Amino acid sequence: MSKNRNKISKKRLLNILTFFDEKRIGRFVARNIFKNNHYTRFYWFYLGLIIVSFTLFVLNHIHPMGELRKWATAIMGSFIAVLLPIHIIHEFLRAKMLKSVGNIKAKYIWSWKNMMLKVKYHQIEQTTKEDLIKVNLLPFILFSITPYSFSFFTDTYFRIFLLSLAFFHGIYCIKAFALLSFLKRKKKRKATNLAINT
Repeated sequence: MSKNRNKISKKRLLNILTFFDEKRIGRFVARNIFKNNHYTRFYWFYLGLIIVSFTLFVLNHIHPMGELRKWATAIMGSFIAVLLPIHIIHEFLRAKMLKSVGNIKAKYIWSWKNMMLKVKYHQIEQTTKEDLIKVNLLPFILFSITPYSFSFFTDTYFRIFLLSLAFFHGIYCIKAFALLSFLKRKKKRKATNLAINT
């Protein structure tokens, strides 16, 4: 009984991990991102840490209204950076990493509706849970943790930009951490053939 319970069917993976059904992926994220495990605890702690760092910095560097416009520009610039170039690099990097661990094919689709690059993977039956964990964590480290770390060595406006960049990319990674939470609960080590865009 427990063996069947832990088995992840190809159909179920296709249903919950493909990004193209937004309602279903929304439910999948909601069910998994609040589970109590070390991935979700770290994710929420990290986002909270960015908010606290940003708030303390703002309170200690209050400027006239003219300066606030520059702050708003820095925040908007970080949002646009995540919305366009960074999320595209994020998806290409993960696709390249997945291709390196097996005979995997990736199909790139640009959605004008969501202004987002979507990647659909095929033939990844040789991919392990460990592979999926690594390829989802690396972009998060590069584009969220790294900017946050460097923000403490920069001046006012660039620090605002980097802190905002770290936060917005962290939000972008919510689906990846929902997937990590899901995989944490599964004992099956091999992934079946699935389509995945988190």
